[in-house]
Amino acid sequence: FQVPVFLYAAAHPTGKALETIRRELGYYRPNFMGNQWAGWAQPEILPEKPDEGPTLVSRARGIVMIGARPWIATYNVPIMSTDVSAARRIAQMVSARGGGLP
Repeated sequence: FQVPVFLYAAAHPTGKALETIRRELGYYRPNFMGNQWAGWAQPEILPEKPDEGPTLVSRARGIVMIGARPWIATYNVPIMSTDVSAARRIAQMVSARGGGLP
């Protein structure tokens, strides 16, 4: 299919974290309206070289991220506030990684 492939965790030679790859690709950048995060607006040419496949992104196909890590359940929950620090505190309180709920 000629899709860029990024490896993470145990599938990556150095164990690179998924969130590191997302940051490198600009996934968490604010959008043009100034929102903290509004999804990823893919560039046609990737800012980082994928582990496999082309550096050009097809908008119809996107990219693939493949990893091997312990099981995790995640949820995206909208927080109706512009207070980013409050959202981060809430996320930490409910995240096992942040010391919150197991």
